[in-house]
Amino acid sequence: MEEILAKLLVADNNVIQQ
Repeated sequence: MEEILAKLLVADNNVIQQ
């Protein structure tokens, strides 16, 4: 569960940076 949340956070950060 925590891994999924962490991956979602990383994905959000990547979208924001782009």
